[in-house]
Amino acid sequence: MKDRKSSDSAYFDAARSSAYDKKIRASIPGYDALHAMTRDLMQAAIPQEAKILVAGAGTGMEIITLGSSNSKWTFTAVDTSDDMLSICKNNVDDAGMSRRVEVHRGHVDELPDKQSYDAATSILVSHFIKDRESRKAFFQAIADRLLPKGLLVTADITASISDPALEYFIKAWKTHYGNAGIPEKEVEEDFYRSMRTVSFVPETELCSILLENGFEDVRPFFRAFLFGGWFCFRK
Repeated sequence: MKDRKSSDSAYFDAARSSAYDKKIRASIPGYDALHAMTRDLMQAAIPQEAKILVAGAGTGMEIITLGSSNSKWTFTAVDTSDDMLSICKNNVDDAGMSRRVEVHRGHVDELPDKQSYDAATSILVSHFIKDRESRKAFFQAIADRLLPKGLLVTADITASISDPALEYFIKAWKTHYGNAGIPEKEVEEDFYRSMRTVSFVPETELCSILLENGFEDVRPFFRAFLFGGWFCFRK
């Protein structure tokens, strides 16, 4: 049986992890604004003392953005990539937040069931989950660990592969990436890899998955080309 952790973390190896912060900002218009808006939503919706689950913690961008705004929030950082978590730990240490952050290498469904959170983030994660049932299980695992009415902020790529406009969005996205200083050959290589790795689902389907798996009151708050952000609450 294939090791789930090894399979899931293969995309974010050491080289891609070390380049992630630079490239993600080049790739996604408003990347920093997305995190700032996530912070603002959380400040409006969750307690001053809160436990936050960060599903797909990556290099720690959510943790540092959120933690810098409230010294009483604590975090559980979950990721399947050792390389990403190593960078996350270093960034958290540099921000003076290590005492407020617990790190878990693995999946959300492997966390202790008894642990409950006031809020969760899943930023640019679920579009790497290929099949619908696995994506449903991912969001259900988050819902299972949230307190009633707990907040989820999520952001993903959404698109219908049958939409004629998809071609133009992808071209515009590539142009934006290249205009940020990424060499043309590297742009083509990165997009070839991404198109083979990301699973495209329409926005309506993503919202349906959230509603079917423990959440309610799903609302959009961010849009940039094919990237969108939504917030919702555990039923």
